[in-house]
Amino acid sequence: MIIGGDLLPKHGSFWNSVEDQRDFISHFMKPKLEEIHGELPGLEVYAMMGNDDWLINMAYLEELQSHGLVKLLHNKKHRMGNGFEIIGYGNVPPTPFSIKDSERLDTSNESYHIWAS
Repeated sequence: MIIGGDLLPKHGSFWNSVEDQRDFISHFMKPKLEEIHGELPGLEVYAMMGNDDWLINMAYLEELQSHGLVKLLHNKKHRMGNGFEIIGYGNVPPTPFSIKDSERLDTSNESYHIWAS
């Protein structure tokens, strides 16, 4: 399963939105991923944040990864089997939207931000 971004709910003020996303990861995503892995133990779940997800919550997704529930994609390559690989890139060009955590110009003369993990 591949979830290619915009994983988390976003509404309300900044702090409410950050907390809503943390709650969503802890109280919805984690139990749902545990349920999926219980029913389909061989299924691999790949995911990455999108431009509507606050990077401040990356540690919560990394915790899910540490439990083997998800494989995070941003700036990583994973072998999928049958000779296939998947590589994630979670940055987007500048947008008119409010969250700017993962915006980046992809030109050689622009500075860039790489998510820490």
